[in-house]
Amino acid sequence: MPLRLKHLDLHGYKSFAGKTDFVFGAGVSAIVGPNGSGKSNVVDGIRWVLGEQSYSLLRGKKTEDMIFGGSDLRPRAGMAQVTLTFDNTDGWLPIDFSEVAISRRAYRDGENEYLLNGQRVRLRDLNDLMARVGLSERTYTIIGQGLIDAALSLKPEERRSLFEEAAGIGLYRNKREDALKKLDATQRNLDRVLDILTEIKPRLRSLERQAQRARDFGQVKADLDAVLKVWYGYHWHRAVEALDQARVAAEQSAIELFGLQSRQDEQDRAVGARRAEVAALRSQINAWRQATDDLRLVSESLGRDLAVADERLRSLADQREGLLAEIPPLEAQRAEQARRVEAAQAEVARLAAEADEARRQVETAQAALAGLETERAALRQREAEARATLARAEAEHLALDARRAQLGERRERLEAARAEQQAILAQLEQAEAEARRQVAEAAHELTTRQRVRAAAEAALHAQIDTLRAAEEARRIAAEKAATARAELERLRARQEVLEQARAELAGFTSGAKTLLARQFPARGVLGELLRVPPELEAAFTAALGAHLEALVLADRDQAVAALEALGDAHGRAALLPLRAIADAAPPRLAPPDDPDCLGLAAQLVAFDPDLQPLADLLLGEVVVVRDRAAALRLLPALPVRAAAVTLAGEVFHAAGPVSGGRESAAVLQQARERRDLSAEITTFEQHFALLERDQQAAAQAVEAARAAQAERQSELRAAQEVERRATIARDAAALEAETAAHEVQLRREQLNALAAEAAQVTAETAAAEARLAELAAARQAAATQAQAAAATLETFTVASATAQLARWQTALAVAARAVQDAQPRAAELEQAVRATEALIADLRKLWRATDEEGDPVTQGMAESLILAHEKTVWMLRSMLKA
Repeated sequence: MPLRLKHLDLHGYKSFAGKTDFVFGAGVSAIVGPNGSGKSNVVDGIRWVLGEQSYSLLRGKKTEDMIFGGSDLRPRAGMAQVTLTFDNTDGWLPIDFSEVAISRRAYRDGENEYLLNGQRVRLRDLNDLMARVGLSERTYTIIGQGLIDAALSLKPEERRSLFEEAAGIGLYRNKREDALKKLDATQRNLDRVLDILTEIKPRLRSLERQAQRARDFGQVKADLDAVLKVWYGYHWHRAVEALDQARVAAEQSAIELFGLQSRQDEQDRAVGARRAEVAALRSQINAWRQATDDLRLVSESLGRDLAVADERLRSLADQREGLLAEIPPLEAQRAEQARRVEAAQAEVARLAAEADEARRQVETAQAALAGLETERAALRQREAEARATLARAEAEHLALDARRAQLGERRERLEAARAEQQAILAQLEQAEAEARRQVAEAAHELTTRQRVRAAAEAALHAQIDTLRAAEEARRIAAEKAATARAELERLRARQEVLEQARAELAGFTSGAKTLLARQFPARGVLGELLRVPPELEAAFTAALGAHLEALVLADRDQAVAALEALGDAHGRAALLPLRAIADAAPPRLAPPDDPDCLGLAAQLVAFDPDLQPLADLLLGEVVVVRDRAAALRLLPALPVRAAAVTLAGEVFHAAGPVSGGRESAAVLQQARERRDLSAEITTFEQHFALLERDQQAAAQAVEAARAAQAERQSELRAAQEVERRATIARDAAALEAETAAHEVQLRREQLNALAAEAAQVTAETAAAEARLAELAAARQAAATQAQAAAATLETFTVASATAQLARWQTALAVAARAVQDAQPRAAELEQAVRATEALIADLRKLWRATDEEGDPVTQGMAESLILAHEKTVWMLRSMLKA
């Protein structure tokens, strides 16, 4: 037995919170477990995914009961999904898949989804598919809890229904019920259609007239649209011209506005400059005002200071007299102090001279001793320096010899490199010239290719304009052809309606319908054999009356045959045997000579020549007048058998009878319309054929223009490609020339650097030669100095100089002590003299200051001098007391 059920996936369904996959292998699969472990939920899941809608069988009340409700450890799920996977390799399911997965999803809002191999399907589709293989929702393939006990307790009728459902005939019962419902609905629709046809049929003619009016309205609307397009186009061009004029005016106004704005900007700048000048003047005026205020304050302050100065001048004048009295005693005191200072200074000078002499002797001895020591150290240093100089000179001589050799080698290398660089530079200059020539050629080629590309672009633009014109012509031709096609279709539809009405014998009497339906060999209906002008149709319809639908026959025998053909059929028919009428045709009536008389009716209608006797019989004594008044006026002049008919269809017989009212002229109108439509359709077909040829020609022109445009585009692309290559070549040549120029410049710089380096090497070589000569002389001198210093050191001594230095140092100490004792007294006397002289000078300054006019600064100085005088006097008094 083949394996059918492969997998069962439960996710969020009842107690299965996580995704759980049950795999069913070959044989019998059993699910065991304790109570409450979810065994029944597995079976409920299979029943639920197969479309079960009764939640009581699934041990629930609503959709939300099918979704995992949550636990202490896991939150509740928002969706429940169950998927059944079947193996369909043997095609037991009528679906073109080797594996079929059926899924059902339920959400907490009550929505359910059904999926077949991942695609959403309807529940009905799923039920139909399952019912075909016996897996519908009630086939009892799945036996749930309590179902066996319930089946055993069923009544016989209920048990029979259970067996029928288990046998799988429910599908066919449902199909039968659906088919019966569809048949019932179809029958009701058919009855409704018949009712509608019965209701519409009496209104068919009215609907035809309305349809004709609608078509006429459509035609008028199309004509109106065409006229409106022309009108709109005319006004659009007018508006475009007005817009262009307005744009020109706007541009002119913009230019004028720009000029005015420029002038306004200049004026604004001038006004700004004037405002700045005014602001500067105002600032200067304010500064002047502030300066005036400051000067006023200064003036007031000076006035106050001047008053104070006057008062102080009076005080200073009094002080001046006192100062003049103090100056003579101070002069005498200064002379005495000067004498005492001179004596002290003489003593100090003597002692200082002795000390200086001793100091000079000490310094001389120290200098002699130091000189000897220095000379000895110098001799040693000179000897060491001479020897070091000799060693350095020898080392430098060796280094210079090596350097001279290196410089020689370097000069030779530089000369070789310079010659090589000059050769390379010549080659590079030649390459640069060649590159610049190639740049010029590439630029010329690029200019030529640019002109070719510009010409190709111009040709392409011209071809695009040609294509647009061709497309516009094709569009216009297509519109004309579409309009003509629509008109032709309208005419053909109208012709088809008329032909159908003629085929259905609409408007004819029942007798005529019977004969025409049986295809009786008649010449035709009289109304269809006459060609009446449209404006006379109402008059001829009234004049002919019932004869309008009469059948024209050859003779009386044919008329008798027609009567026999009618037999017991309902309805009557008017028959006109042409030969009998020709034998008894009355003469024509001469129409009255009146402007309101249009003529004899037999002369106003067109017909075949052999119908002349028939026209004379029926219309030979009928005159057509314009209106009722004309008929009444002309009626007395007519014969008794004659009649007058108006354009409105009113008939006045000379014998007295009058008939009137409106009567449909459908027979004449339809006959005329059929004749006119045939001619009009023929004309339109010819016109449409011409328009189609024009459209084809326009389409061919468009295709040719497109081909030409494609060719121009190809030429343009080729020209652009050539131009691009020329640009690349020009850029490459320019880059090569620039590279060559850069290389030439680099080589020239290298050559200059080599020349500079060669000159530097030459200079260094000359300097080395000169230095070698100097070193030879220095070596000789250093050797001589070293020998002389060594000989002098052998005879050098310092003992006598050391004893003489000790003697003069003792004398210097004695003299320095005496000078130290005399100097303080001399300093005190000198200080007293200077203080006295300063006091005298201050008093004289104060005296001169009091002579000057009242200057605040001078007065301040005077006060300072007075204070200094008082302080000096106090100091002198203190010194005298001491």
